[in-house]
Amino acid sequence: MTDQEFQERVLAWIERTEDWKDRTDNRLDTLEGQMDTLQERIGSLQEGIAWIRGKMEGTQESRAALWGKIAVLAAVGSAIIAVLAYFK
Repeated sequence: MTDQEFQERVLAWIERTEDWKDRTDNRLDTLEGQMDTLQERIGSLQEGIAWIRGKMEGTQESRAALWGKIAVLAAVGSAIIAVLAYFK
């Protein structure tokens, strides 16, 4: 093999290596874009779940408050009935 052939082979190998590196870089860029999109979607999903959870907790709190009001009204009603029964 002559020096000229050797140099051509080395240059061809370098070109193939650079092409491979460029393709790899392009794939990595594509994957990074997909990861960014996925992270945005996960963030949106987390916000949605947090909103739903907040609504459910709010509903539970309002129900608990309603039961508390019903208990107070029942106690007041019982006291009124007891007072009326005492005076009759």
